Amino acid sequence: MTPNLETVFGNRTAARVAVFIEQNSEAYARQIASAFEISLSQVQKQLQRLEAGGILVSKTIGRIRLYRWNSRSALVRALREGVAYELNALIEAGDPRARSLAIRERPRRQGKPSAKVTAEAQPDSGRSQGIEGQSARSPGATDANQAEMVFAD
Repeated sequence: MTPNLETVFGNRTAARVAVFIEQNSEAYARQIASAFEISLSQVQKQLQRLEAGGILVSKTIGRIRLYRWNSRSALVRALREGVAYELNALIEAGDPRARSLAIRERPRRQGKPSAKVTAEAQPDSGRSQGIEGQSARSPGATDANQAEMVFAD
């Protein structure tokens, strides 16, 4: 985080909470703690402090308490402008952590591999390799049909 945000919010954890909520519009404590790899209790303490100060508001959904900016406060509008400015400066500076703060909005496609596998790292299965190690398959072919096509030679 930048020293400017730490000065405005009083400490590094509160600045991180503000940046995360600015990037994602709303969040819960465990998301923020895991994104910055800090303890959950530190994040919860800052969220409670910012809510008590009228900067954040929360709502409970099931067992989860979601926090977001208090849109009714004029002070919050000014704070958000400053946080957005600092966040954009971090992104433009190429800080890899700034981009990784955005949380996934939709679920991962079913069956999608979790890591990219290159053709060199994948054992030779007899199939031709496509882009980023994906197997070239004929449309509508099942694994059994594909195996017959490959080993029928």
